Amino acid sequence: MDKPIARLDESISRLFDVTPIPTVITCPKGHLLYTNPALCKFLGYSRDEIMSHDVVMTHPDDLALNQRIRSQLSREPFTPIQVEKRYRHKKGHTLIAQLNIAADVNEAGRVHHFVSQIVDMTAMRKSHAAELLLNHMVKKCSDAIYVAEMEYGHILNCNELAYKRLGYSKEELLQLSVIDINPRFSKETTGVSMFVG
Repeated sequence: MDKPIARLDESISRLFDVTPIPTVITCPKGHLLYTNPALCKFLGYSRDEIMSHDVVMTHPDDLALNQRIRSQLSREPFTPIQVEKRYRHKKGHTLIAQLNIAADVNEAGRVHHFVSQIVDMTAMRKSHAAELLLNHMVKKCSDAIYVAEMEYGHILNCNELAYKRLGYSKEELLQLSVIDINPRFSKETTGVSMFVG
């Protein structure tokens, strides 16, 4: 192997080891060749456990999807795939994730292995549900409500009474921070997310 290529592979491996995104390298038949610590944390396994052939990290109902993905990448190796699928945590619960997978093709034009990154959608879905609930509560409240980001005081949400009381449209108000509206507040002021004035 060419020395610069070997150094590049070593650098990529070190990068995968420190990235917070679960990363996996598999052979064309699906056997794990590499997993990073983020994947182990995501699924609750040690590296030795997850690398054993006894562990199946894909949810049983999505095993056929794995086969379709590998087949499609074998036919079209230069077209990466992005798909939502389910994984099984060591404790048994289901995790929903976005799988981003690409084929690595060798010099002969054959798929050498697949490189995957897995983005946890479970937390995003819970966050989205909480945001929908908050939006509903903000809209229905009979008081002026402002929701601001804690660190810098950027206004994230408000109800109709809030933006009308200040003489803005909602779109205009969402471009501002608490400090823009009331200069008494600064980043150091505690409770900036609670009170505008």
